[in-house]
Amino acid sequence: MATNLPYPDDWEIQRSFLEFLNNHNLTPAENISIVLDSDIHRYALVGDKHGNKSGAYCVYTDKWPGGWAMDWHVGHSVNWVYPHDNFNDEQNTYFNSDEFKQDREEAIKKKEQERKAKQAEAAAHARNRIDTLPEADGNHKYFIAKRIYPYGVKIDGHNLAVPLRDINGLVQSLQWIYPDGHKNMFPGATTTGLFWSVALDTVDPKDNKAVILLGEGFATMAKCYELTGYPAVAALSCFQLRTVAELLHQKFPLARIIITADNDKATELKRDFNPGVDAARKTCRAGLAVDCIFPIFPKPDDGTDWDDYALFYGDDKAQSDIHALISKALTPKHIQDIQSRITCINAQDLRHKIFPPVNWAIPGFLPAGLSILAGGPKIGKSILALHLALGIAIGGCVLGSINVQKGSVLYLALEDTERRLQERINYSNILTDDDDLSKLTLITNIPRQHEGGLDYLDWWAKEHSDARLIIIDTFQMFRKLLSGKGSMYAEDYDAVSKIKSIGDNHNISVTMLHHLKKGMEGDWLSEISGSQGIAGAADTIFSLKRDRNSNMGTLHRTGRDVEEKDFMMKLDGFGWLLLGEAEGMPIPEWKSQILTFLKDNKSITPMQLAQTYNIPIKTAQSNITRLAKEGLIRKTGYGTYGLPEEK
Repeated sequence: MATNLPYPDDWEIQRSFLEFLNNHNLTPAENISIVLDSDIHRYALVGDKHGNKSGAYCVYTDKWPGGWAMDWHVGHSVNWVYPHDNFNDEQNTYFNSDEFKQDREEAIKKKEQERKAKQAEAAAHARNRIDTLPEADGNHKYFIAKRIYPYGVKIDGHNLAVPLRDINGLVQSLQWIYPDGHKNMFPGATTTGLFWSVALDTVDPKDNKAVILLGEGFATMAKCYELTGYPAVAALSCFQLRTVAELLHQKFPLARIIITADNDKATELKRDFNPGVDAARKTCRAGLAVDCIFPIFPKPDDGTDWDDYALFYGDDKAQSDIHALISKALTPKHIQDIQSRITCINAQDLRHKIFPPVNWAIPGFLPAGLSILAGGPKIGKSILALHLALGIAIGGCVLGSINVQKGSVLYLALEDTERRLQERINYSNILTDDDDLSKLTLITNIPRQHEGGLDYLDWWAKEHSDARLIIIDTFQMFRKLLSGKGSMYAEDYDAVSKIKSIGDNHNISVTMLHHLKKGMEGDWLSEISGSQGIAGAADTIFSLKRDRNSNMGTLHRTGRDVEEKDFMMKLDGFGWLLLGEAEGMPIPEWKSQILTFLKDNKSITPMQLAQTYNIPIKTAQSNITRLAKEGLIRKTGYGTYGLPEEK
C-alpha cells in the first residue's frame, strides 16, 4: 500500500464495526471491545439467556479492514467492509486498482491458511481432551433434566463434553454443556460441517430404505433417537443444517433424511421469522432432505424441540406423534394427496371400537341411511311412505304395531298434487282430528339433486335437530338424469351415493321410492328398475308386491344393517298394517288353490284353475306366474305348470 494513504486507526475500525452490529440486529448485550486479530470471537446478543453467546464476529485489518458477524442461534450472517465514504480521488483509484485487489487476495489467502492451521491445532487439542475424559453416566444433572441417555458424551469436571466429528468420524471439536444448560464451543476449532450423532455407523450407503434424522441440539436428537430408533444427527444450530445435510447426502446418497426441526415460535413472534423451521424448509427445497417435521406447542414459551415436547406431553404421546409425522414424511407427495382423500382403518383398532347403536326411523324396520322402496305402479308405495311419515311426525304407532319417536319429516311428493295429498292424509288410518302435523313438511316441486336439490336436503337436516326421515317420491323425479354417454351403472351409483350422503352425514333415514322392471323373474333385487348400481349404493332395499284384486301384499327387505326378511302386509284404506314375517304365516288362498290342485293332478293350466275355483282367467294366469317366480311350481310345457322336480 502506498505509504502516503491514510489508514484508519484501531479505534475508528472498532467504532465503525460496532455501529455495523447495531444496524444489523447483532447488538451486544453488554459493552465489548472488538478484537482485530482475524479470529472468531463469541459474544452475548441482546435477548440471550444467561450464559449463552449467540453472537459471533471476525474482523481482519490486512490491506483494508473487513469481516463478518452472525447470530449463531438463527443463522443470520452478514459481511462487513470498512466504509469508503470519505476517500479522495487518489485513494479511490488505489483501492479500485488491480494492485490492491491482488494484494488483498493474497492477504486473505494467507489468513485462511493461518486460520485452518489454527483450527487443525485446536482440533488436535480437542481430540486429546476428549480421549482423556471419562464416559458420562446418566446421573448428570443435565441428563436427568432432559430425561435422555449419555450416548458417548464425556464428563469434564462438572460439565459435559459432546464430541463433534466430521463426516469421516474424526473428532474435530467438542461442545461443553454446563449443569445449567448453557453451552460453549472448544476455542479455535471449526464448527463447519461438524456434528454429534448416534447409530450413524449402522447406516448402509447402499440401503435405499435407510432413514436419518437431522436436527439441531444434542438433547433434541438424543430424544429423537430414543423415540424412533432411527440414526440421529445433531448439527448444533439451524445455521449448520444445510451443510451437514449436504455431507450426509454425499456419504449416504440413498438414505432418506428427515429434519426434526426446532419450532422457534417465540422468535417468530418477535422477529417475524422462524429460524429453525425456515432453515429446515430451505434445506428440503434444496433437495437435501425429504421433509421436515417439528413439534407444535399450545403456547410459544412451552418449548421448541422434540425433547421439550416429550417433557411437556410425555414420551408416549411424543413417540406416537413423531412416528406419525415421520410416516407421512416418508410417504411420496402424490400418495399423501391420495391418502387425504381416502379413509384407512386399522383392523385391530376397529376390533375394539365402540359404536353407538344403529339409529332407526322405524325401530327394527327402517334404519338410518339410504333405503329404496321399490314396487310396481299403483300398488301402494306412496301410501306406505306417507303412512310412515305421518306416524313419525305425530310420534304415533305405524304399521299397526310399531311405536315411533316423534320427529321432523320431509316428504318430497314429486308425483302428487296437494288435493291427492290432502285426501290421503285425511283418510289415513293412524290419524285423529287432534293430531298435530306441523313436523311434516311436504314438497311437490324441487330442483333435481345436482341443481340444488341435495343442498336443500342438507340444509333442511341441519336446520331440524330432530330430523328423523326424508322421503323422496320418486327417485326418478329427483335424480340427475342419465347422460347417455358413460356407464349406466356408474351414473346410477353416483346419483344414489350422493343422496345416501345426506343420511350418512346426519344419521337419519332417507327413503327413495322407485319402480320395478316388468316381466322379470328370479331374484327380486334384479327386478329394481335401472342398473344394479342403484341397489348397490343403497343401505336397505324394500320391494313391495301386491295383486291388483287383493289388499294383501309381501314386503321383501334386505340390506347392510338389517336382517333379510319377508313381511306380510295388508293395505288398510290409506295405510298399511304389518301382519308379521312371511315365514310361518298362513298360506294365501290363491297359493293354496294352485298347490291343492297339483296334489291331485300332475299339471295345471290357467284355464283349469279358473274353472275349478271360479275365478277370472287373468287372475288365474297372474297367480300361476307369481308362484312360478317363487319357485314353488315350474313350467312343464306350453301353458302348463307342475310341481318342482325332486332333487
